[in-house]
Amino acid sequence: MESGMVAIRDRDDGVNCVVAGLGDWGGLYGGRGGEVGGGAAAIGGVVVGMAVAGKQLVKRYVPI
Repeated sequence: MESGMVAIRDRDDGVNCVVAGLGDWGGLYGGRGGEVGGGAAAIGGVVVGMAVAGKQLVKRYVPI
């Protein structure tokens, strides 16, 4: 999903990761029911968003 977003948007940034997290989790659990799929999509998007934000903080403040 992320590669598709990069191709569509012609940018490689954190938004692609978050949208891919929303789509992947929603698609994975969407077959079980609308509410479960929607909740899973929201959780996936939040988790991926936190991971992307954490990665940016580490890159900014931790000299590697």
